[in-house]
Amino acid sequence: MPLPPSVRKAHAAGKQIRASYFFEATVSPRGAMTYKLTERRKETYSAILRKFDELLRVEKKQARLPFLFSTFLNSKNITVGKSLVFGIDLAVSTTEYEIDGFLFLDRKVAGEYLFRNTITLRVTKSAAGHKVHYNYSDDAWSESPGREVEHDEEGMYVPLRSNKGFKGKLRLEAAHWT
Repeated sequence: MPLPPSVRKAHAAGKQIRASYFFEATVSPRGAMTYKLTERRKETYSAILRKFDELLRVEKKQARLPFLFSTFLNSKNITVGKSLVFGIDLAVSTTEYEIDGFLFLDRKVAGEYLFRNTITLRVTKSAAGHKVHYNYSDDAWSESPGREVEHDEEGMYVPLRSNKGFKGKLRLEAAHWT
């Protein structure tokens, strides 16, 4: 997790830094004008809260990574083309920073995010299975085909990055549902 320059400087000087992070996600299918499939937001007190040390434990298997959402999509409801298309409004922000036990309220502006973007996912059924593409809708039009999701030993994911130094992976798991 990135730290603001002044907090990073205090951390480099050996001071103890504490912070917690809010993870927010809202999922909506293409064409949804008045409803969401799922929503976890700060303003509804449903955002996921994790402490700095819970996220970045040395042993990766012990890290308490947030599970953002699960949803069901029905390919019979595709109204345009051959793909299921939905958007994920994803945001990561921090609480206030604590340095050596003192709360510093002047380290950030309310509403400042470490990461915030709407990710459009496009799932298309093919003879070889499902192809999943993504794009960042705040940076490109949501109707563009986007890039294929990335894969590693743990499965498929969308890489997440911000100019503030935030780096992460939005892990995706898909299963056929009957």
